[in-house]
Amino acid sequence: HFDFEGPQVTTVSPAVTWSLNPRASMGLGYALSVTDSPLRRSEKGHSAQVRGSYQVRPRIKVLASYSRGVDNFETFSVDRIGAFRANTGLIGVHLDLPSLTAIVPSYEYQRRENDTSMGRVTVSLVQRF
Repeated sequence: HFDFEGPQVTTVSPAVTWSLNPRASMGLGYALSVTDSPLRRSEKGHSAQVRGSYQVRPRIKVLASYSRGVDNFETFSVDRIGAFRANTGLIGVHLDLPSLTAIVPSYEYQRRENDTSMGRVTVSLVQRF
């Protein structure tokens, strides 16, 4: 559930990931978002994602994904509420360090329905326990 000033968004998002072999995996995800706003009637948004990873060397995985709709609910913002339409491609690398930390740099390119586009570089630090 996301509560912005005015609109509220409730999201249900099932996902599944398969291990294709010891080095490769593939995942599918779907999200239904319902936006309620005092200024307009309830609006539904549908999103889908296909993602994969391949271990090229020990501790190094290549990541790729394609999303239609909202690409990432961890960075969800008010400009993506309602029936958001966009196509997003991502490519990245998951680097496991000798400690329990990983560095995950990635690049995303998004093309929105209104002929606007954007690129985003993200570097994540992941700590395992």
